[in-house]
Amino acid sequence: MTEDDHPNQFSVDGRVIVVTGAGRGIGAAIAAALTRAGACVHGVDLRFDATDHLHRATVCDVTDEGALAGLVSGIVEDGGRIDGLVNNAGISLQGSDRHSPGDFVQTLSVNTLAPFRLGWLAAQAMKPPNGRGGSIVNVTSLGAHRGFPRNPSYQAS
Repeated sequence: MTEDDHPNQFSVDGRVIVVTGAGRGIGAAIAAALTRAGACVHGVDLRFDATDHLHRATVCDVTDEGALAGLVSGIVEDGGRIDGLVNNAGISLQGSDRHSPGDFVQTLSVNTLAPFRLGWLAAQAMKPPNGRGGSIVNVTSLGAHRGFPRNPSYQAS
């Protein structure tokens, strides 16, 4: 049976999937669920509370373009391909009446630019002839639909 003849097109069994923000919280839960479903999960975060549910845990600042390029090439070298990406990493800086331009830039860098950059890199790795296609999932927040006081950059991102 070939990959194209797979009886369950929604199966992640044997798929190589990258999950950002996988060190704790929602990202760790996503990574653990994908692992239980048979995926080879590469977790990415600044720190990890646990790594037993991951094939590989990589400490990486998602705002560092060079680190993202190295991450993707390392995963492809290790697993031969990337089949999926879950952009889950995100920040919400403490609300303040003095929200600074630096806070705004940092939030947009993590929540908007990093998923775009990593998504583009992963999509390139998913393209034939080396890749076989794949899926990218961007996790968002209720903040995308409803504003919260004193945190304008989070809503914008």
